[in-house]
Amino acid sequence: MGLVKLYNEPAPVTCKCGDWRVHFNYHSLQWVIWCAETTCERIGINGSLVQLYKSQNDQIFVIPLCNIHAHATTPIDIGDVDPINIIQDICQ
Repeated sequence: MGLVKLYNEPAPVTCKCGDWRVHFNYHSLQWVIWCAETTCERIGINGSLVQLYKSQNDQIFVIPLCNIHAHATTPIDIGDVDPINIIQDICQ
């Protein structure tokens, strides 16, 4: 996927899963335990909202991040992790 930046505003929708990390697990075709940042070896316990870095695309996605990367102020390289679009894949 490449570089993403944290989305630092309230989510435009509410997840009925109750937690964005659970939402990622429920909708993803990937089983991701670790933080999505490519060099990190911590468990990705946070479902973090992100946007594509330096992109005209304003969609919001969710990815698993550790506590450290969930507060990053710089772009995050998520490598091959496929983020989940929070609007298209909203819980019913």
